[in-house]
Amino acid sequence: MDSEDQRLVVIMGAGRHGRNAADIFRWMNYPILGFLDDTKERGSKVVGVEVLGGFTEAHDPELLRRAAIHVAIGNSNIRRALAEAVTAHGGALCSAIHPTAVISPYAKLGDGLFIAPYVRLASQCTIGTGCILDPYCTIGGDSTLGPFSMLAAHCSLVAGSQVGAGSFLGTHVAVLGVSIGAHSVVGAGSVVTRDLPDNIRAFGTPAKVQGPADWSRPPV
Repeated sequence: MDSEDQRLVVIMGAGRHGRNAADIFRWMNYPILGFLDDTKERGSKVVGVEVLGGFTEAHDPELLRRAAIHVAIGNSNIRRALAEAVTAHGGALCSAIHPTAVISPYAKLGDGLFIAPYVRLASQCTIGTGCILDPYCTIGGDSTLGPFSMLAAHCSLVAGSQVGAGSFLGTHVAVLGVSIGAHSVVGAGSVVTRDLPDNIRAFGTPAKVQGPADWSRPPV
């Protein structure tokens, strides 16, 4: 949201991620118009914010004219689908970035990000659209986080690391300048010392492939 007249925010998802996003937008002094959530009753309130309706309300041209949309859904496949539907209908995605995050002016940021407290993004790193970075994550220089990926708290990508689109890294994962493929899951506490392929589940120190990623039971 580059202009002052576009600072109304609508948050898609009124669960845990949505509540966290609402807190950050308040810290950013962005007024929240409401939540959209298929599982909540229209007119009800979550953390003091009104539920405006279900997800399809984000296709309403009048709503998209008044507000930018933040998609606050943990599951990367659902988050991508909702975000792409918003932009296909002409809407703008907005990012929730906590004021304590330390972000190089030379970091390259996509739209619709969630950047939690005390995240550090180094110069020349690239963060794709729709990523979630939980507290205390660190992204080293020349690293890339693919679109709609999620890093749980305290993850660290050493300089030159690559994480493919839609992947999930559990808390305290360290990536030591290598690559993780798209749509992969790396378990909490793992240390990734060599490249991992797409669509796998890995854990351990060093991280080893344990089988295919099981997105029928998403990690969040």
